[in-house]
Amino acid sequence: MGLLAQDATVETAINQLMNAMKSVDTQIKMLAQEIKTVKSNERIMGQTIVALNNKVKDIERKLGDVSTSVRPVEKESVETPIIDNTALEEIKKELEELKKGMVKKGDLDQLKYTIDLINPLLYVTASDVEDIVNRMLKKREKS
Repeated sequence: MGLLAQDATVETAINQLMNAMKSVDTQIKMLAQEIKTVKSNERIMGQTIVALNNKVKDIERKLGDVSTSVRPVEKESVETPIIDNTALEEIKKELEELKKGMVKKGDLDQLKYTIDLINPLLYVTASDVEDIVNRMLKKREKS
């Protein structure tokens, strides 16, 4: 029994050792896969950083182009206005006076309506009345 028991114990120990080795092998494979994933992510991040760097450089170049094309305004380069404030105020006052002397369209339309309603062409002047009266008197004298 000794030999068979020893064989069984050795066989059990070998099986346990084989299981442990399989477990370690599985863990090593998992670590290798994780390392591959990290390397892949590192490569992708590197490409992303390069692409973003290129975009930043393009933006900086464009901003550089804009900053060279736009020059700061200096106090001496600003042109003086053609009309100063006092002249502008005078023009405004004149416009207000002109507005006071003008008739609004609504008022003009009302006046036109009133004139059309009265129809002054039907009225006669004083000299016309004298002529009419004189003619009538002549007609009476004749008759």
